[in-house]
Amino acid sequence: MAWLRRATKERRDSERVDVVWTGRCGPGRTPEWEWGECALVDTSAHGVRLLVAPTTRYRVGADVAIAVERLGDTSVGLRLHGRVRHVRTDDDGTHVGVDLTFATPQEQRTAEMLFGSGH
Repeated sequence: MAWLRRATKERRDSERVDVVWTGRCGPGRTPEWEWGECALVDTSAHGVRLLVAPTTRYRVGADVAIAVERLGDTSVGLRLHGRVRHVRTDDDGTHVGVDLTFATPQEQRTAEMLFGSGH
């Protein structure tokens, strides 16, 4: 992904872990084949920051689905769902802050184990 040059730091309320995981993301109710490339650049137990192509548009409050191809050097993939909290575009691309949503308590516990306890 040529548009993924470097991650920028932002002020956060919760503890974040820097990552560089690639995948595909798109509006929550659209078929996956319509999604675009994205990179997760930081995570916490409650949210992620995506970097998407500058031409990609997301609006605050919209549902988003994320299919992570691999967690680091593993062969493990992951699907996440959330709601767009903020959007910012700069020379690197469009940064999308996502509050994660969980269908079950087990999903939330898994996120806490993978991404840290957050606050």
